[in-house]
Parts: sequence; C-alpha cells; structure tokens
Amino acid sequence: MGLKSSKPPKFEEIQDNSLKPGSKGPWHKRSMESISKMSARTSSSFTMTNVKEVIDVNIFPMLAMITYIVVLIVLIISIGMETWTQRSLTRGQTKIEYSQGPIKRCIQEASILECAHINDINCSLELNPLIGSVRQLAFATDSSIICAEMKTKLNVSAAFIFLSLIFYLAALIFVIPLCKSKALYLASGISAIVSTICLVISLIVYGYIDHSFAGFFSVNGEAVSGCLTHGYGLVVAAGVLGLLGSIMSFLSLIKEWRRQSRMEYEGEVGGDDQDTM
Repeated sequence: MGLKSSKPPKFEEIQDNSLKPGSKGPWHKRSMESISKMSARTSSSFTMTNVKEVIDVNIFPMLAMITYIVVLIVLIISIGMETWTQRSLTRGQTKIEYSQGPIKRCIQEASILECAHINDINCSLELNPLIGSVRQLAFATDSSIICAEMKTKLNVSAAFIFLSLIFYLAALIFVIPLCKSKALYLASGISAIVSTICLVISLIVYGYIDHSFAGFFSVNGEAVSGCLTHGYGLVVAAGVLGLLGSIMSFLSLIKEWRRQSRMEYEGEVGGDDQDTM
C-alpha cells in the first residue's frame, strides 16, 4: 500500500491564505479583537454597576441630619440669648420695685385729688418732690404689672422654643442613616413639622408683647431689646431650616420606599426566571 506523503505548508502559504479576501486575518489579529471586545463589555458592565450603586445611595438622611444639627445649635444660642435677657429684666425689675415701693403704695392707697402722706412721700400734684406728677406715679405703678405680663409671655414663648428643641432632637435621632427605616423617616419628618409649628406659636406669642414700652427693654440704662430681637431672628432662621430638614426627611422616605420596591420587584422577576428554566 502506498501512502502519499503530505508535506506541511510553508510559512509563506499560511500568510498568503490568511490574507485572502475570504479570510478573517491573521490569528493574532483576531485574538486581539476578541480580547478588546471582552474588555469593552466588562468595562461597560462595571460602569453600569457603579452608576447603579451611586443611584441607590440615599444621601437625603445625611443632609437632613446635618440640617437638624444646625437647627439645634441655632435654637440653643437663641434660648441662651433669651435667658440672659430674662435674668437681666428680673434683676432690673427687682431694683425698680425696691426703689419705687413706697411710691406705689402711695398711689394705690391715695386718691389723685387728695393729699396724703404715706411713708413720708407727698402724693399731691404740687408738693411731690420725686416725680412731680401723680399721673407719672400711676404710670410707674402700672409698669410693674406690664413687666410681669411681658415676662409671662416671654416665658411661654421660651417654653415653646424648648419644646421645639426636643422635637428637633427626636427628628435627628429618627433620621440617622444607619437605620434605613421608612417608619423612622416618616417620624422624623412629622417631628420636624411639629417643631416648626411650636416655633411659629413662639413667634406669635412674642409678637403680642408691647415692644413700644421702653422701660421693659432697658435695664439700668442699657438696652436689652437688641439681644432679644437677634434671638428671635435666630428662631425664624431655625424654623426655615427645620422646614428644609423635614423635606429632606420625607425625601429620605420616598427614596427608601422606591429602593425597597425595586428590590422586591427584581426578586420576583428573578424567581419567575428560575421557575421558567
């Protein structure tokens, strides 16, 4: 039996056959193209995964937490300024009552048209050496009542500010990013709204104070109304920031709800695919 010997093709023939019109090119060129396509698909899949992870990140709880921290700092400063004003007014009112006590008793016990001597103070219009007018003495007497009413209103206003401080602290605790709970995000937003309502009530009570009475807002010749005005200006700023924080809390709720809904949907779709297979 004769077998035909087959000679291996020469290198030139392999190169010529690989470069013919019907061929796909040299083997090393085809390998490079396949590797580049695989790397492109891999990089695109990594890019889509990174974008998806970035989209899934809920930054609203962190923004809400920062906002609530700023609000708490602002409210603490405001309460400090109002407390300083309250103590200054209390010290000043104590000095006024100590110095004008006999005059007040004179006005309370004597008639305007009568001349009486009570505690060696003449209450007549002509002979009074201290004030010179019974009407001015009456105004000095009424000033203590006005001061007491104003201090009561300030105390009520400060109580609502302190109450809002507690609710903002609760909103801050509820919105901590580690929790990732829709119920806590909802509670945070509601707490922030309640805090804002308390601040509005505080400002309304403060608005009913008679700011034209200069004696109440000056102690020993030094004005304290400026400090009080700045303090309530901070209350307004805290209210605006608190509304912004409540919006962030509700956005955190919406973001978390959408994320959980999408995860449940993807889980259901994946289970259906496995059942089909």
